[in-house]
Amino acid sequence: MVSPESVINKNLENDHVTFVFPSETVAEAMLHKIAAKSARRVIPKDRFVSWDRFKEMTFRYPQNASAVNNFYRSLFCAGLLAENSRRSFLFSLILPEHARESLNALSYFKNNLPLLARIRENYLSSQSSAPFINRMKLADLLLLNGRYHDFLDGLSLYEPDSEVPVFQPQDAGECITEKTESKEYYIFYPEVISDFKPVTSMLSSDKSVHLYLAQEMQKIDGRIMVFENSIQELRWLVTRIDKALDEGVDPADIAITIAGHESYLTFLETEAMLHDIPLQIKIGKPILSYPGVNLFEHMQHVVDYMFGVRDLQILFSNRSIPWKKSELLLKLVEFGFAHNCIQNYQYGNMRKDIWDSHLDRLKNNDNKQEYPYAELQDLYHSLRRHLTAVVQAVSFRSLKDAVHACCTEMIDMSGFGEWEQKYFQFALSILDETVLYANRVSLDQDIKPFSIWLSILREKTYVKPAAKRGITVYAYKVSAGIMPRLHFIVNASHTGTTVVSRAFPFMTSKEESMMPDTVNDYSEAIINLYEHSGEQVYFSYSRKGFDDTHLAPQTFIRRGNVIEAAGQSEVEELSRGLAERRIWASGKPDMKGGITSIQRDGFKAAIVTALAGKKNDFTKKTIGETRITEIINSVLRDESGMLHINATGLGLFLTCRFKYFMERVIVPAEMSLESDFQNDIEYGNIIHHVFEIFYQGLINNKEVFHGRNKEHYKEIFSACISVAAAYWEMRKSLPPFPIWEIWKNQLHAGFTAFCELESMRHEKYTVEGVEEKLQYQIPGRDVLADGKIDLMIHDEDGLCIVDYKKKKVPGRESAENIRKNPQSLQMPFYLFLAENNRLDVHTASFYSFFEIKYHDFIMKEAKNPEEQQLWLEKWFTALE
Repeated sequence: MVSPESVINKNLENDHVTFVFPSETVAEAMLHKIAAKSARRVIPKDRFVSWDRFKEMTFRYPQNASAVNNFYRSLFCAGLLAENSRRSFLFSLILPEHARESLNALSYFKNNLPLLARIRENYLSSQSSAPFINRMKLADLLLLNGRYHDFLDGLSLYEPDSEVPVFQPQDAGECITEKTESKEYYIFYPEVISDFKPVTSMLSSDKSVHLYLAQEMQKIDGRIMVFENSIQELRWLVTRIDKALDEGVDPADIAITIAGHESYLTFLETEAMLHDIPLQIKIGKPILSYPGVNLFEHMQHVVDYMFGVRDLQILFSNRSIPWKKSELLLKLVEFGFAHNCIQNYQYGNMRKDIWDSHLDRLKNNDNKQEYPYAELQDLYHSLRRHLTAVVQAVSFRSLKDAVHACCTEMIDMSGFGEWEQKYFQFALSILDETVLYANRVSLDQDIKPFSIWLSILREKTYVKPAAKRGITVYAYKVSAGIMPRLHFIVNASHTGTTVVSRAFPFMTSKEESMMPDTVNDYSEAIINLYEHSGEQVYFSYSRKGFDDTHLAPQTFIRRGNVIEAAGQSEVEELSRGLAERRIWASGKPDMKGGITSIQRDGFKAAIVTALAGKKNDFTKKTIGETRITEIINSVLRDESGMLHINATGLGLFLTCRFKYFMERVIVPAEMSLESDFQNDIEYGNIIHHVFEIFYQGLINNKEVFHGRNKEHYKEIFSACISVAAAYWEMRKSLPPFPIWEIWKNQLHAGFTAFCELESMRHEKYTVEGVEEKLQYQIPGRDVLADGKIDLMIHDEDGLCIVDYKKKKVPGRESAENIRKNPQSLQMPFYLFLAENNRLDVHTASFYSFFEIKYHDFIMKEAKNPEEQQLWLEKWFTALE
């Protein structure tokens, strides 16, 4: 049979042909592989699609209904199980004596809801053989199926797995005429697609569909290598990859697939790092397991176990969470251990809060005042109130509000690390979605929205975007069908490669054996496909894994192709990296074998250069300084040859030219995508924008700023925030909940403090300019100095210029300090621009939103002509 590439290349010129693959991973990999070899300059991405995308394009379901999602399944199961916990009506699936714990089975019931229709179909089609199913279990399943469909009908939803789709080759909404050329679909490897079987007859009988089966490809009698333990297997893997990279194989042409990746992946990352092998991990984890997001699971433990000190210790020891009062929180934990606050307790109707009891007693009776008892008690009350409100919220709207209040009160949202903030915001965006969906459903009184949200977070997979290009690492099954040059399928034991789909998961093994087509085993079909997934494919596993012992897959055992791998000494012999390390350790450049001639020549060159004694004096001239200056000049000059300089860039340039070169010249040229998440820079931009709208309004209305009108200004400022929010939302840069709410509150608080300070600092003033851009061409030079002054006002003393600072403020710098520290030259630079634009500045100040105070600049030194001449000489000497 012809290869998949031949089939695709033969039909590539026909734009009405679409190629369908088992997963998005394979579709994307095949698109890149074909595009790299094709003469076509452009290949539409939507011609290489996954099976799921193909179903969305061509399968038609009941009209006026939407497909049910995971959230609605969770709500249905939670309501049903909550009802069963009060009054047992499921007698077999959940035994009556365990009815009170019904909600513990939420995930199990939810995951099997799509399969209920199969039970009903099988029961109706073969009632004569129904006795092989337990009658009480059958009654439970039919009741569950009926209740579920009533729930779906009430919300105009449908369950895709229980409906028979209609195949429509043209996309939805496409106008079909006599001249319309019919679409064709080539579906590759359908035998490994778990939900292909129910639609096999429908698709195979359609002339527009062509099936390409992996089992019809040329048979490969593959083998699997077995290692004694996973450490040996890992070292063999990295040495083979190391060797391939030394031979010039592109990392993008190498792939690793891990079967049963949970424990193996961590060790692989460590070993790859030691060998300097770049990896691109494409294996996702539940979002709840990521740093920062696991905070919510810890919250539930604290509330469920009644604020035990050990649970609080785990909560506050989470270093990925930037707690606002971290030291006081740890003091609270220390107090809890010192006074044995194991947990609060309840006896009958009596509740005992052991924290309050100890704090009340010691607050007035401890003469030593060993702890700040009053502060600890206030903190504990706030903590108890917020955590209880989150965990015991009665609706999704109140849950969202409680999470917002808790984050605002307890967590410094601006203190998150870059990735932790992304994880946290992704989890909060899921909460936003649940609030929208929940508006259509009335909740059972015993449902806890927080528990449902956590269950969704436990199942929602998040794949961390790769930070750099490297060898791609996949989970098992999703990469079956890709075709790299080298493909390693590791940890491929019997357990790791077993892929089984059960049609009726509620059934016992005996009941399954009496029902036709109940268990579909895809294990061998997937292994056969993996044998064709690459130019060179290597299977391996270890007898003793990181967490268990393993056996070989049955497919290789039947073939007799389980091969003992090389011993440890042979593995080391293969590794050129290890051989090179031995040479460097011994210091003998004449060793033969084990490394390439390039490595050996490099070692010899290092002996007489990098490793030789040096007498260079690096204090006299920075390495490459002249060349970097030339490159910066060529990049930053405009079309007329004018060199633009501003204060912040010039300060960085004077401090470190190489850093300026990297940050201002190289990085902007490489950036092509905007981050989906917000950071401090975005917050600073919003501050500037809102204040610009406010002051521009005063200018347009020719109003004078009076300190006594601060209440009126607060109302105007709220409107300014709304205008800014609309602008940033239009740009799709408005941060998700609750980040925007927190920022908005910070803006209100910051403006209130600003108004109070302004009313004391000025009786009144007029606004001369906002975000005012000033420029000045240096006489006799092709240099244009420019800068943007945040605020220019005129009070009773004269013209004042203000520069906003979110946090860091240069402070009161003397001219001498400015000469020593070029980063502090921002205000002198602005004054230089103002003076040469004929502006007589009386006061120049930084305003810190963080400190809520002004930092006035020393004007007499900044406006001194002699000092300005010194600065100019320093600037232009550097630029030249």
